[in-house]
Formats: sequence, structure tokens, C-alpha cells
Amino acid sequence: MKKAITTGLGVFFLLIAAFTADYLLLDSKYTDRIRASHLLRRELWSIGIVRGEKPFELNVPTYPILRARDITDTAARFVADPFAVQEDGHWYLFFEIGSVSTHQGEIGLATSTDTTNWVYRQIVLDEPFHLSYPYVFKSNGVYYMIPESRAAKTIRLYRADPFPLHWTHIADLVQGDYTDPSIVRYNNRWWLFACSGQNENMSVFYADELTGPWYAHAKNPVIANDRARARCGGRVREINGRLIRFAQDCLDRYGHRLLGFEVTALTPENYAEQPVAEHPLLEPDGSGWNAFRMHQLDLYQTGTNSWIGFADGNAH
Repeated sequence: MKKAITTGLGVFFLLIAAFTADYLLLDSKYTDRIRASHLLRRELWSIGIVRGEKPFELNVPTYPILRARDITDTAARFVADPFAVQEDGHWYLFFEIGSVSTHQGEIGLATSTDTTNWVYRQIVLDEPFHLSYPYVFKSNGVYYMIPESRAAKTIRLYRADPFPLHWTHIADLVQGDYTDPSIVRYNNRWWLFACSGQNENMSVFYADELTGPWYAHAKNPVIANDRARARCGGRVREINGRLIRFAQDCLDRYGHRLLGFEVTALTPENYAEQPVAEHPLLEPDGSGWNAFRMHQLDLYQTGTNSWIGFADGNAH
């Protein structure tokens, strides 16, 4: 009898061991989905569209247009950093995907014809290092992207080959450890704003040609020791004749709320800016998809008294 019990227990433990081994050998994509199912219960960042009759008086929607659960080709923890462009009646929205499997950011794409109904397409840019903040823009009929590539210690320029699904790295613009680089063509020059340190310093670089050479501003960092405005938070825009730079207020916490600044002096030797009257432009409301943070805005005028902005929000 004792021998039979011992034998039975041995078989039992062998079965348990076999089951455990089979579980550990599950396909990696399936295990990623298991891990993601727990993470998605509290999606960190989502993307929404804010609207208003004036550029700095925008209404935040109750629900976002894109969440991590909408991503179909990888297990995603969050979506954030939206940049949009319009081409041939279609909107193309590029954004960061926080990947569960790689533990880094990848660049995704969603499309729409009416800014209300969106379809997720696919990951369009993935590197061995972290990517975010996919600043997409058009120059001389060609689309380019400058994502944040801080992990590669350089600000990298990509060209669409072809737009919108394929992107080729064509140049390194500025060497260094910079976050959220934001570019604009202004007064016949290219200007690049980039944050460094722990969100407290901002430097400016300029060039005659997009691929360079790029030069450092004489007063870099033009913003120093100011966590309330040093880190950019979206596309730099000329609005009603004023050059507007959006910035993240990171004083209390990273990406807490979004501020706007009018750049009043921008030359290789001088830099100055002042806050816009409507301050802050976007901030968390304590509940819903944007309860805790809002830190990005890509703003467009769609009519005489009609503005939309692509923004992100953090719920936890």
C-alpha cells in the first residue's frame, strides 16, 4: 500500500511538472497577451481630440479616440505623443506605442476621413532602441519624421519611403541626449527645440538646410533650470502671426499639464518667449482618460472658427 501511494504521488508530481513546462513553453506572443491583459486594466496613456472655436480654448472629450487595446500587432501598454497630418482627404495619426514585449516605444499609425472614426493600421517604425514623439512634417512635397531617439544619443531624421508606412533614416542632425525635439521652418531657417537634463533645460539649434549642418544657439540652453516649460509638448505653430511653442509643465510631476508660449525673439544670438494669455491650455480634470496628466498637443485650424487638436491624457 505504501509503495502504491508513493508511486501515485510520483505520477502526480510528474504531471504537475509537465504542465508547468508546457505553460513556460507557450508561444511568446501569447504570453505577452497574458501580461498585457493585466496591464490594460489601467491603460496609462490614451489619445483624444480636443475641439474649439479658438485655438487656445479647447474642449476635452469624455472619451479618447485611441487606446492601448486598439493596437492589434503588438501587446501595448499605452499610446501617446500624437502627431497628425492631412493628405488627400485623409488624416494620418502617428503616435508612440508602449510595447509590452520590447519594453520600449515604437511608432504606430491610425487613419481617419472625418477625425471621428479612426482605424489602427500598424507599427510603421521600430528600432532596437526606444522611440517616441513622432514629429511628422512635410517639406518640398516630402514627408519627414523626427522622433525622440534619446536612447541612441542623437536626434535622427527619417524620410517617408513611401508615405505613410515606411520610413528610412537619412541623417543624424544633432548629437546628444535630448528629449522631444520639435522642428519648425521660420524666417527662412530651420529651428529645432530640444530638452535635456531632467526636463529642466531647453536648447535651440538652427540650419539653412534640413539635413544640416546644424548649429547651436549662442545662448544654449536658452531655458535653464525651469521644469515648468523646458520640455516641448507638441508641434510648433504660427498662429495668427505668432510663433507658438507648446510646453509640458513638469514642475509638480512629469507631463502634468500643457502650456503655451509665444516666441518673441528667435535669432542665432537671441531667444525670448512669453506665456500666452490662456494658461494652461490643457490640464487633467481628475477623472476619466485624462485624470492625471495631459502633455501633448498638435493643433490644426479646420475652419474660420474651428480648431482641433490631437492630445494625450493619462488616467493614473
